[in-house]
Amino acid sequence: MSLNGRFLALASIGLAAAIGMTGCDSEPMQTALPTGSTVIALGDSLTYGYGANTETAYPTVLAELSKWRVINAGVNGDTSADVLTRVNEITEQNPDLVLLGVGGNDVLQRIAPDTTRANIIATIDTLQSKNIDVVLIAEPHLSTSALFGKASDNPLY
Repeated sequence: MSLNGRFLALASIGLAAAIGMTGCDSEPMQTALPTGSTVIALGDSLTYGYGANTETAYPTVLAELSKWRVINAGVNGDTSADVLTRVNEITEQNPDLVLLGVGGNDVLQRIAPDTTRANIIATIDTLQSKNIDVVLIAEPHLSTSALFGKASDNPLY
């Protein structure tokens, strides 16, 4: 499975868990987003679809599967700091949900995990302060096992 395919699978699982999961009681924690809802996929090259064509990037596939209006706000090379500088542009669009997938470039650029974590928390806080729901999508952790096709989430998340 390609890295973009793995990312789509992780995003779908995380999204399903965040939207359809029930807690200790029988009431859903969150109602399902209706058809036509605006969802912004905010992140880096994995969100953008680097290495994929526009039809197979995960935001496009998610839009087709969910019937939501999914806006791809992924930018190749973005770090968590870059995403944080763009977060106000995202809030101005008043989305129903933001899928936040960022941190991989921070690892590649050897940015301190505490800095990355602080940027991600600030991004989430900004979105939530505007009553925008957020799903954080963990990006794969670079490790020896990842070279052999076994990706795991970065412990940062």
